[in-house]
Amino acid sequence: MSKEKTVLIFGAGATAALGMPPTEKQNDFFRTFFFSDVIDLKNHDLTEQDVKQFAALKKLKAENEFNIEDLINFVKYFFIEDEESFKMIDLYNLIDIQIHKGFNLTMYESESGDKKTLYPHQLVQYRKGILVVLQEYFSMQIKKAQQKDEFDLYVDFFQEMGKVLLQEKGELILEGLDLLRDSDFVFSNFSYLSFNWDVLLLWSMFIAHRGRCPEAGASEAGA
Repeated sequence: MSKEKTVLIFGAGATAALGMPPTEKQNDFFRTFFFSDVIDLKNHDLTEQDVKQFAALKKLKAENEFNIEDLINFVKYFFIEDEESFKMIDLYNLIDIQIHKGFNLTMYESESGDKKTLYPHQLVQYRKGILVVLQEYFSMQIKKAQQKDEFDLYVDFFQEMGKVLLQEKGELILEGLDLLRDSDFVFSNFSYLSFNWDVLLLWSMFIAHRGRCPEAGASEAGA
């Protein structure tokens, strides 16, 4: 591999031209979703139909009797004393770290002192709930972005990056790289640094790579 490395830095406004919300506005939206009435979501540039979808989402029940209301109560437990400090990425990391370490999470009822223990398999359901909320929100944002004239420029850029990554992959294979065992391709000559929790950038990179490397298959897509 080349000793030279290239870091692509995407500023907080990297997708502003497409109307994608910066992290601060994302947090404002999620804070409203978890702590306020659904009707208040109208203040976040959502259509009436969008608001109805989130109203239905709040009533969603999933497997093992888990529902979004459980997740909302979970969020309020950790952030009720300071709603303004709420950040979606902090919430996600809190749950994700506990899952990966195999730790339980104990919650205490402030008035009675009763405690509730959440086990890793239960936390997985909370994480799934977060992903459902994220998917609903960002799918709406991406649909709006696709209506912008500049959208094709972003697509073309990441398609070109996909070509570069595929070329590098071929060169590494010729050098004897075993893609199933060697991690060098993961630490490629190109790194991405984003100052925004920007799903459009991440999704575009994933799609560009999958489009150029169709052999990646569903297993990598799930990862």
